[in-house]
Amino acid sequence: MSSMGDRATREIPKSLGHFDSTTAAWSALAVRASWQQHDQRPRTVRARASIADVRGLDRPHCGRRVAARPSATQGVERNVVITEWDWADPKAYLHDEIATDKRNPTLNANGAIYGAAELSVDYLPVLDPVGAVASQVRVPVRDPKTPSSADDKIAAPSLYWGDEAIWHSQANVHNPMFDGQGRIWITSRIRPSENPPFCKEGSSHPSAVLFPLKTSGRQLAVYDPKTKKVTLINTCFGTHHLVFAEDANNTLWTSSGGGGGR
Repeated sequence: MSSMGDRATREIPKSLGHFDSTTAAWSALAVRASWQQHDQRPRTVRARASIADVRGLDRPHCGRRVAARPSATQGVERNVVITEWDWADPKAYLHDEIATDKRNPTLNANGAIYGAAELSVDYLPVLDPVGAVASQVRVPVRDPKTPSSADDKIAAPSLYWGDEAIWHSQANVHNPMFDGQGRIWITSRIRPSENPPFCKEGSSHPSAVLFPLKTSGRQLAVYDPKTKKVTLINTCFGTHHLVFAEDANNTLWTSSGGGGGR
């Protein structure tokens, strides 16, 4: 999404059409500009509409010149410094990131930050915050027939990319998480959604006996920075978010995110 105050938010392109209010224009812009390959983003539309209402962008006084120049920051506020990096590419977006093991925050001190680009690209964006260097970890799939976001229907032409399907991701990585050994675990699609026989009804696998599953939307993968190797892990259940428990076994829990349908 474009941030509040940038050009894409301040200026509504004429090619988008005429709208009676900023709220209506932002609602259209949310579909056309930011999520061209998604058709299920009502929260984005509501958020922009709410911001438009709160800021009173359609009120008569909106846009008038400010009478006084804003004062510079004072006191402890001056100690805050924000540094930003572009660490993917112009056609990717960053959905999530991880910098350390949440149970042991000093694990990866000054180390690389790993991102998840979800539907946009098939790599983990990696940022070295000390050297200010960006790199990538390619995320493979087990089956070449794994679906890609490039196959998804475009909800509406983008104002910037037109009908070009700019997102190409089979892995659809959603959530990275460090373990206690410094490895990065990710919820990642490694194959088509149809589950193998050992997951389905009729299998003697203990999990299938208790709860047989026909499909799973995402599975698992793990990247080891020491070996530079990505290992793909087939699961019967679908994955969405993951977290390591604070127990003796370092149990890895995942949520299905609606991807573990029967």
